[in-house]
Amino acid sequence: MGAGGPFGRRGGPNPVIARTTAIVEAGGVLGEVACAPPLTLRQVQSEARDRCELRLVGTAAGPLPGDDLSVWLRLRPGAKATLRATGASVAQGRGQDEAAALSIRADLAAGAELVADPGALIVCRGSRIDVRVELTLGTAAAVEWRELMVLGRSGEPPGRATLRWDVTRLGRPVLRQFLDLDLGLDHGLDHGLDLGLTAGRRVLACALITGPAIAPRTVVASATAVAQRIDDHTLLVTVLDDDAARATRQLDELCAQAQAKRTSRRLGSPTAGSCPVHFCCSLEPMSRPIRSDRSMWAQILTGCPARSGSSPAATSRRHASSKAS
Repeated sequence: MGAGGPFGRRGGPNPVIARTTAIVEAGGVLGEVACAPPLTLRQVQSEARDRCELRLVGTAAGPLPGDDLSVWLRLRPGAKATLRATGASVAQGRGQDEAAALSIRADLAAGAELVADPGALIVCRGSRIDVRVELTLGTAAAVEWRELMVLGRSGEPPGRATLRWDVTRLGRPVLRQFLDLDLGLDHGLDHGLDLGLTAGRRVLACALITGPAIAPRTVVASATAVAQRIDDHTLLVTVLDDDAARATRQLDELCAQAQAKRTSRRLGSPTAGSCPVHFCCSLEPMSRPIRSDRSMWAQILTGCPARSGSSPAATSRRHASSKAS
């Protein structure tokens, strides 16, 4: 990303307030767009004629300390859009303690569909940034949204970042989550006792998938990789790692596993609000203890206790074998 431009991207005392907005109509039409550096939207050719393909382009350095940046997408009824970044964003501190703010909002009307990947955000040493993702969904609207945050460049200490999800459907809350991604390196903490919400990892990869065709299930791949069923049609997948490429691959795998087709529910089987045994997974003891009050997974894993007994399929096989004998 460049270091100049009409805003004088100086890395000094003049923070930037920039608003980028776009309206997408049905049929893949980009109705309106207004951009301000460092976040610029460009439409590119789409393979599907009814889908609007947008690219988020960094046209200046940033986010820098004190910057207030926002992107607002509005999808009209039946509109389909894809948002992807052309490269990573780099949040820089430059010796200042003031935090930058990055807000991305998407309003989806009835039947609209959005696939969004705003790209990796690298939080450099000495930087602070607050990221907010706000999604408002209409009837039968569908979203697949991904976030990738990397705490520090290779070989350097990390900056500090927060991530807030605020998702509503028809005015009712679906997900409200706040993550404080602070490794504690600047506070002299003993990492054997306090690893924070990141379990000492420097990469957070997550995805929110929701829509009427989604049939999610909870999958626990490890203590740092979980796909969580939020409701009947919403899935939140979270992966912590020290390598961005590996975290992204694991995120893809978990997203696929957690959306596997379910068999039709038999009469008398557990209801959607319960936690069936084949949706649970036992965890091996962790090699390093993480304080339960600071663990990212404390709330995720509660309410899904291990149950004795076997799965309904195994029980049916036993009954069949006993009848045959």
